[in-house]
Amino acid sequence: MNRLMKVARQEFRMTAANRAFVIITIIGPILILAISVVPGVLSMHPTVAAGSVIEVVGGQPQLLAALSTPAARDGILVREVPDIRVAIGNLRSGTAAGIVELPPGYLTGGSFGYISRTGTDVGLSGTMRRIVGAAIVAERLSQAGFDTGRLVPLIRQPSMNVERVTRDGSIVPQDFTAVLFTTIGFVMLIYMTVMLYGQMIGRSVVAEKTSKTVEIMLSSVRPYQLLFGKILGKGGAGLLQYAFWMVIAFLLRTLIGPSLGLPVSAALSTSNLAYLVLFFLLAFFLYAGAYGMIGAAATDEQQVNQMAMPLVLFLVVPLTAIGYLATNPDAPFTLFLSYFPMTSPVVMLMRIVIETPPFGQIALSVAILLASIVVIVALAARVFRVAILLTGTRISLSAIVRLLRG
Repeated sequence: MNRLMKVARQEFRMTAANRAFVIITIIGPILILAISVVPGVLSMHPTVAAGSVIEVVGGQPQLLAALSTPAARDGILVREVPDIRVAIGNLRSGTAAGIVELPPGYLTGGSFGYISRTGTDVGLSGTMRRIVGAAIVAERLSQAGFDTGRLVPLIRQPSMNVERVTRDGSIVPQDFTAVLFTTIGFVMLIYMTVMLYGQMIGRSVVAEKTSKTVEIMLSSVRPYQLLFGKILGKGGAGLLQYAFWMVIAFLLRTLIGPSLGLPVSAALSTSNLAYLVLFFLLAFFLYAGAYGMIGAAATDEQQVNQMAMPLVLFLVVPLTAIGYLATNPDAPFTLFLSYFPMTSPVVMLMRIVIETPPFGQIALSVAILLASIVVIVALAARVFRVAILLTGTRISLSAIVRLLRG
């Protein structure tokens, strides 16, 4: 045990004293600030830039007049342009932000056109969809002989406040943008740190193997002590890093945010931060064992990267499906990923941030992860013990399977 801790302390010092470690530790609070404050700041400001110019091609004069007043309330200037080519020229030159194209028969048709430079200005396009749609409905009613002055207020759709019910039955506001930002931020923190420390372990093992340094080290420590020492040392450095980030997040939520009047996301709660640290540790030990096994079996860093590709894919799957997982936290596919050990640290954390699942589901996910860590570390120790001294030849997958079988 004393020799194992010596290896762990050496790995901790080598990692924590690294300049890259310090830089990443300092950059971390910037990401925490972004996921906690930016959504609230964005919600305080309109999504439509004040003074935006929208040019309208087609339509009757009464419709254009009906567009001006509601558009002005949103800071939008509406002006008529007789030719679509002129409007496109203004759009390309930047003197107009968008074009509303009303085709002939727009009163009886079911659609009209909106043209912009990017097609991604959802705030402005959504606002114009609402304003133009309401004006077309009012003109239809007017032509049908109805008093639009009385009918339009009656048919105006009210706004909707989004709320959610908690596990204790209380109802609280829900800001989807803030929750999504926090979820993405937590996922990225786990992804980056787990991959960083896992690759450091794999590369460290293969570097010592190819330089014959490991032969000298094994003269004084056992193979499992060397492997576990590396894992514990890197894990301690990662935990130190997370502790610094969690202190910054706690101060931001309790002191800095309220004193400066910054809107801090409610998803950045103490319990969510605690779950972030928990699932980082579980993910780290799981992937660290796998990377240690890969480093012992590989002959160079290129082979480490090749053999680690399945591990990278396991972490990438939740990232690529984050939209579906965030909007369907109780779907069968989401539940499967939250229990499958290679993806559960990320997916279960996502579910907790969005809507804390029953404690039994969290406990089951943690139990599966702990059992998987025991299995992975045991297999890694077996491969490490045999393969760490095999140099000069590439070890095939079948050879690794034979090593795992003993």
